[in-house]
Amino acid sequence: VRIAHLDTGYDPQHDTFPAHVRRDLQRNFMDDQAPDDARDPAATGFLKNPGHGTATLALLAGNRCMASQDGYHFDDFIGGSPQAEIIPVRVGTSVVQILTSSIAAGIHHAASLCADQTTAVHVLSMSMGGVASAAWADAVNLAYEAGIVLVTAAGNNFSAGIFGFPTHSIVYPARFRRVLAACGIMANRAPYYDLP
Repeated sequence: VRIAHLDTGYDPQHDTFPAHVRRDLQRNFMDDQAPDDARDPAATGFLKNPGHGTATLALLAGNRCMASQDGYHFDDFIGGSPQAEIIPVRVGTSVVQILTSSIAAGIHHAASLCADQTTAVHVLSMSMGGVASAAWADAVNLAYEAGIVLVTAAGNNFSAGIFGFPTHSIVYPARFRRVLAACGIMANRAPYYDLP
């Protein structure tokens, strides 16, 4: 399985960095970096602070990790699909997207890879979203017609009102009918909202 992972970039030195990253296919659609470098600029330098892209990449396909703390020992793969090939695509600096062009370009990139069987994307994963746009709709249609399964964040981590009721709205592109909306719950199975 080959997964295009659209997010804020990645930290190649992180303990959870996946084993099967296709760096030859990575792309960056942000202006602060070279187009063929999807690393998260915040993950390097003196104030190193890997962000959202590194965290979601770990959940998607994180490598084998060992940790011990307070009598608890962990020695296993941390990601849900550690054997998958991952194509990192940097499309933002935040999970809430106001401008739409970088995400549309990232989805187009994933669809363009389907022209060759050795690079064809099977799944597109994106844990961010925003307001609908015609550019996103066109990109989603192109990827869907190329045979890609699109899975993006539902955006259900925001609460509605002072009592913290989870929202019933789904953000785009998860709201499009050709996209699977992925939502979450807390470890105690409570609604996923009011995160610290």
